[in-house]
Amino acid sequence: MNSSQTAQPIEGGLLFMMDALHSLEVVINLWLQSLGTWLVVLARGLTFLGSEDFFFLIMPALYWCLDAGLGVRVALILTLSNGLNAMLKLVFHAPRPYWVDPQVRAFASEPSFGIPSGHAQNAVAVWGWLSGVANKKSIYILSIILIGLIGFSRLVLGVHYFSDVLVGWLVGGVLLWVFQKVDPLVSTWISRLSFWRLMGVCVAGTVFLMGLILGVNEGLKDWQVPLSWAGQAVQAGAEIPAPRSLDGIFTLGGTFLGFTCGAGWVFRRMGGFRPHRSWERRVLGYLLGLVGVVIFWYGLGLVFPRGADGLSYGLRFLRYTLVGGWVSAGTPWLLSRLRLVQ
Repeated sequence: MNSSQTAQPIEGGLLFMMDALHSLEVVINLWLQSLGTWLVVLARGLTFLGSEDFFFLIMPALYWCLDAGLGVRVALILTLSNGLNAMLKLVFHAPRPYWVDPQVRAFASEPSFGIPSGHAQNAVAVWGWLSGVANKKSIYILSIILIGLIGFSRLVLGVHYFSDVLVGWLVGGVLLWVFQKVDPLVSTWISRLSFWRLMGVCVAGTVFLMGLILGVNEGLKDWQVPLSWAGQAVQAGAEIPAPRSLDGIFTLGGTFLGFTCGAGWVFRRMGGFRPHRSWERRVLGYLLGLVGVVIFWYGLGLVFPRGADGLSYGLRFLRYTLVGGWVSAGTPWLLSRLRLVQ
């Protein structure tokens, strides 16, 4: 018996246990959704606080307006969390509640697999890191409450089971712990690298990150989304599941490459920067930076094709490389010319 034949009954057993667990957990989703639409409105607001969109608003604010070093670390832990989450979703390839249970209402639409919850994982990683930097009891308590509420919101919206959220919290916690341990060592090592070696590390890190996720994705090449999942998702009013789409991988890789190379250039070639003493100028600088983000992200998104082909993926990678580079290098350079930073 070869390894693939051995893996089939093992995978089948795991899927059976997961299905059994989900059949018990769905009661939580149904009960929460029965409490009224007011809770759905609240959940949508809370879930935004754990979304990539929210963190991509917060991270530049930290980087441009408060502390560039803090902004770099938040960007790195968020990127690593997203990469790890994408890989684990493919490993488990489990459904979301509204994909399989007609009683669950889809108050949000997600094309990727369910476990682990990315919102829960990112919330622990990012808010946990920020609370550690603040090092105040009140901030720790506030972060714990916020992390719990973000996970709770995913149950209300019908996009995750409780086990999805729990695993997301656990993975985010492990990532946060590892990041805290290796940050001083990696920072010291990077400080000793020449500029071009640092650029090489950024490129190698991008290739490694994308290669891992693409490798796991390729392992599911013979797997197909069950028609029942797709049909149930459409019936729930959500988009058709596309859990093996490569869009997110090229988005992640481009953002990582652009941001890390840009940050390396700023600190090694530009000599770094410090936010202006005036909060009015900080806010103005933040708004100018966001204008550039919109131009590269939204503007190029209107021009570049969005197909599932090599050209589209290549242009997506370029687009997000420019976005990441603009955030880490383009905006600081512009603000220094306008004397909006020190």
